[in-house]
Amino acid sequence: MGLTEEEQAIVMAARRYGMINEHQRVHYLCGDRCILWALGLVPLTLGFSLILCPLVWVAQHDRTGRSIDRLRQQLAATPFAQG
Repeated sequence: MGLTEEEQAIVMAARRYGMINEHQRVHYLCGDRCILWALGLVPLTLGFSLILCPLVWVAQHDRTGRSIDRLRQQLAATPFAQG
């Protein structure tokens, strides 16, 4: 799952106004990729990856959502970004 159009617009505006730099990535982890990592790591982690990888996915999803909310609030409070 990628960013929605609104989220992409927020990230682009934040980059334009210098709130985040070109090297910072704001994105969601792909759920399918997380499942593949969890299954691939099962032998090495004695099955704990089946619990840990989804927890990491949820935590990263939450963190990205909070980052976008913070950028949305900063853009709303910035006079030059409103016009």
